[in-house]
Amino acid sequence: MSVCASRWMTLLAAGMALCVQSPPALASGPATATLLSMEPGDIACYLQLKDANGKSVSQMADFELCETGKSMVGKTVALTYSNARVMAASCQGDVNCKKTETRALVTRLTATGAKAATPATPPSLCTANEAIVFTCSTGAKVASVCASRDLSPKAGTATYRFGAPGAMPEMSLPEVPQHPSRAVYGQTETFAAGGGAWLRFTRGAHAYIVFTGIGKWGKGGAVAEKAGVIVEKDGKRIAVVRCRGKETSELGPDWFEKAGIAHRQEEFLFPD
Repeated sequence: MSVCASRWMTLLAAGMALCVQSPPALASGPATATLLSMEPGDIACYLQLKDANGKSVSQMADFELCETGKSMVGKTVALTYSNARVMAASCQGDVNCKKTETRALVTRLTATGAKAATPATPPSLCTANEAIVFTCSTGAKVASVCASRDLSPKAGTATYRFGAPGAMPEMSLPEVPQHPSRAVYGQTETFAAGGGAWLRFTRGAHAYIVFTGIGKWGKGGAVAEKAGVIVEKDGKRIAVVRCRGKETSELGPDWFEKAGIAHRQEEFLFPD
């Protein structure tokens, strides 16, 4: 899943993308436990645990763990928690409900005695003086969204770049750097067992929409991720450039607020 620490999995976690929040921390569960079972639900992956005292404990987790953690069922594991924004319980699974709440979710499971693997960081076209908002490999090329370090609701810039790693970008939008509230727009999406975010950059008749999301898009309704760049011309989708491997993404409600980008109600369909 997206590298996620203060970011979106990266994605509004009403299923997907988990936007990790800063303290204050919420109460979390046991540090170690036996993992009895795991099952994807409407807003998270649900773990059934047995703690050191033999007590059965239910715990919400990042959706990705329902896929990556299957091999740990029946084993004693160490659990890592992070605050994340998820669909509010009052929504009762309503896909149109936009209410969220902050919960402590398990974001990593590590077999006792084993060292947790560190996800590889995708290449980016951002400079050392910029923060990576989004980046992924599309094969021979890289798609990145880079923000200036001074980004705030009133200052800073955000730029979309596409090209070969280590070379001058083939495309850089906007062509004249400016504050994202004047150059781009986007929004977060929430739906049952998933969610995501997208950000649109335009040049003339063309639009380039960076997206990342997670939902029941896999075989048999399994939870799966999608990320990449959609290309439009005159409002019509003409190409989808998909990420290969893991993407890094900060896209989500916290970043939109930081960038001063107002929520824009617009229908967005994640590509098949």
